[in-house]
Parts: sequence; structure tokens; C-alpha cells
Amino acid sequence: MVKNFLFGVALSVYRFLSAQLFPRLPSQTRVKLITLIYRLGLRFFPGRVRSDAAPLQTINLRIPSTRAKPLPEWVFDEMRALSEFEPLLNPSIQWRSIAACADTPDYSLPGHVYAQLSKTVNRYFAHIVVVPWLKRGGADLGTLHWARALASITAGKDVMVIATETADSPWQEKLPPSVTFLDFGKLAKELSLHERSVVLGRLLVQHPPQTLHIINSFAGWLTVERYGAAIRAKSKIFASVYCDDFAVDGVPRGYGRTALPKTLQYLDRIFSDNTIYPQRLHLELGLPMDLFRTIYFPSPVGDAEDIYSANSNCVLWASRLDRQKRPDLLYAIAAQMPELKFYVYGEPLMDDGKKWQRKLRSLPNVKLAGGFDGFSALTSHQQQYFAFLYTSAWDGLPNVLLEATAASLPIVASSVGGISDLITTESGFPVSNFEDINAYVSNLRDLYRNPEEGQKRLNCARQILRQRHSFEAFSASVKTDIFGH
Repeated sequence: MVKNFLFGVALSVYRFLSAQLFPRLPSQTRVKLITLIYRLGLRFFPGRVRSDAAPLQTINLRIPSTRAKPLPEWVFDEMRALSEFEPLLNPSIQWRSIAACADTPDYSLPGHVYAQLSKTVNRYFAHIVVVPWLKRGGADLGTLHWARALASITAGKDVMVIATETADSPWQEKLPPSVTFLDFGKLAKELSLHERSVVLGRLLVQHPPQTLHIINSFAGWLTVERYGAAIRAKSKIFASVYCDDFAVDGVPRGYGRTALPKTLQYLDRIFSDNTIYPQRLHLELGLPMDLFRTIYFPSPVGDAEDIYSANSNCVLWASRLDRQKRPDLLYAIAAQMPELKFYVYGEPLMDDGKKWQRKLRSLPNVKLAGGFDGFSALTSHQQQYFAFLYTSAWDGLPNVLLEATAASLPIVASSVGGISDLITTESGFPVSNFEDINAYVSNLRDLYRNPEEGQKRLNCARQILRQRHSFEAFSASVKTDIFGH
């Protein structure tokens, strides 16, 4: 409420200055003042001030211009000369009656950002991967796999990862040392989304890579949508999509549904970490299957510590405590199984997750262990489990399931999205209806009472990992689909 009030006051002051003061100021002074106000607006009222439609245009704000002037005669002379190549430029009486030019502000902030970028991108990069950020998450881990594979194939000299959001990227330290990381979002923090796409598009056109790969970056997708034809003149364009997201009302959304259809004509290939999502996009949106390639992410087979014990009564649950991962189902399952102890790793990202965090804490058989930075952090506490539980409502093929399998844990999981590529009745304990609490309970009890069956299915899952989820298999697929050999 206070912020809304302050925004209203600032808006009123701006409108007054716009009407009474700005038209009387010299052009350069007016530009500097408007730019200063714009930057302050972005800083103190993020999301309320933008310049999407044109430079310095803001919500309910109008940039003042001086009195319109007739177009000078030399403009008509040039239009007449150019009309030989484009007849529509031939000046007519109608042109002369409506043509006028205004003394508009010379907004140069995007140009300054591009100048900084040009100093950073001062050599050739053959492979550019565009992401929103690099932080804890499955898609971000996938980006690290891509960067590592590209670096191993090319000796890493020409690989760059660009982060487009104004957010911290703690996982940039996990990139191979030879890979360059560009924090574009921090450099362009005062630019609108529209302006970021303009600057990024210019960067990619003037410094064309051999390949461009978009992974979950809104600015990256928008850049391809607007400038894909120009970028593709010199570069191959790839994108990765893993699964739908779902709004509160159950409507599917995500880049596979919003950005992919708008950019399809510019894409050379679309990658996914599972076979299910491409099939869904093909059946529901008509996207051609021959554009899709499934490249399974690698798993640390042989490197993970074994945390399984048939004598344990403990269940491991590790994910984000948010709506997608259904902590409410976890709560209901744990409440029905007081004989088992549930170790829960993860932190809430939304207010709803905080509510379920409090409710889970109230159960005597639930231990909230906090966040974790990679699955290896879960294997360092000397705790052993007889099962890994996963209750997601939608997903691709989660890395955490690969890592749990590598750590020798039989898995009880919802059979949504790409999970069924790994967890079947032969290789785990799938739950076909992800909201069926009794099915989770029944599977956990069967596994607890019959550890031999759990080991049999785990062996099958680990065989899948060895055959399909090694880094060598991943790198070979990248080499084939990116480099063609």
C-alpha cells in the first residue's frame, strides 16, 4: 500500500513536470533529466516503469516533445531518389500534408550497454548458450552439462554462457574454467525487456557464433522471435524445452507453448531431456517431430555414495517446497505413515510452500533438513534410507531421480512428464495418478516390506543409467546433433 501511494505521488509529480517544465528546457538538459527520472523509476518501482513500446515510454507516462516542425526539403529529395528502388517512398501531397518531425529525446542508454558488451565480447565465440541465470536447479544443471560437453569437444576456447536476468548466478563457478561467463543481466539491469532483446540481438548479429542455444531465457526467446532471420544468416539456432509449467487454474504454459511456435521457423533443432514432452507438443500443437532430439542428461554413476539400507525405516524427499513438487501430498503421505521417518530436503520459494513447511514441521515423523546444493550434499550426513519419494505434479526427467538411482535408492515417484522414461514398474514404483495418496502409501509399504523387489527394480534403473546417462553418451549425442558427426 505504501509503495502504491509513493508511486502515485511520483506519477503526479512527473506529469506536472512533463506539462510545465520539460517543454521549456534545452534538449540536452531535458534528455539528462528524463533519463535520470527513468533510472530512478526502474530502481524504486521495478515492474511499474518500463519502456517496452519505445525509448523512455512508461506506464501512463508520456515523454514530452517540442512543437512539431515541417520536414525539410532534403528529406523529400532523398525519398524521391530512393523511390526508384522502393516506390512506396515516393513523396506525395499526402506525405507533405502529414509529415512532421519532433525534437525527441536522444535516449542512448542501450547504446552505452552495447558499448560495454563489445569490450567484453572482444573475440570470437563459436558456441553461445543463453540462459536466465546459473543457480541451483535442474535446468541449470543441464546447462552445466551442455557447457562441459561443448568445452570438451572444442577445448573450451570458443564457448560462452550468457545470463540475461538481473539475478545472482552462484553456479557460474561450476562452469569449466575455459568457458566464458557473461553476466548480461547485470550489465543491462536498467534496460527494459524490449531493449535487452535489441541489444542482445545486435550482439549476436555483429558477433555471430557458429551455434546459439536458448535455454529458459525470456530475453533469449524474444531475441530469436524478433531477429531470428538475421541471426540465422550466420548462426545455427537451437533451443531446449523440458516440460510445461501450469498456472494455478491448471492451464499449461511455458516456453514450449508460448515461445516455440513463434520461433519455429528459425530453429535448426529443439532438444529435450525426455521423450514425452516432444510427443505432447507434437500431438497438441502440431510441432514437427523431426525437429526434436532427446538428449538424456548424464548422471554420476559410480561416483555417488551408496545411502541405501534395507534395515532403515527412513524415506528421503528432496526438491523445492513449492506448488509443482506438491508438498501437500508429502504431508498427507507422512501423516498416514507414522511408522516411517521422512527426511525432507528443500526450501520454499513461494508463500504456499512456506505454509506447507510449517505444517510438515508439525509432524513428529518429519525432519526438515533445509536446502541442499546438489545431491552430494545429501549423502554426506551418514544417514541411510530405504526409499526415495518424489511427488511432483509435472516435470521433465528430474536430475534428482538420476542421482537418487546412482545413490542406490529405489524410487517411488509420480509418473508425470519424462519421469516415465526412467521409472516404470520394472525400474521403480510409479504412481500413475500423481494425486493418489493411497498409491504412494501402498508403494512405500510394499517396498519397505519387500526390499528384495526394491533391489531388483533398482538394478534395472541403474542399468538404464549405465547405458543411457553417462557423460560419454551425452557428449556423443551433442557432438552428433550440434556438429553433425
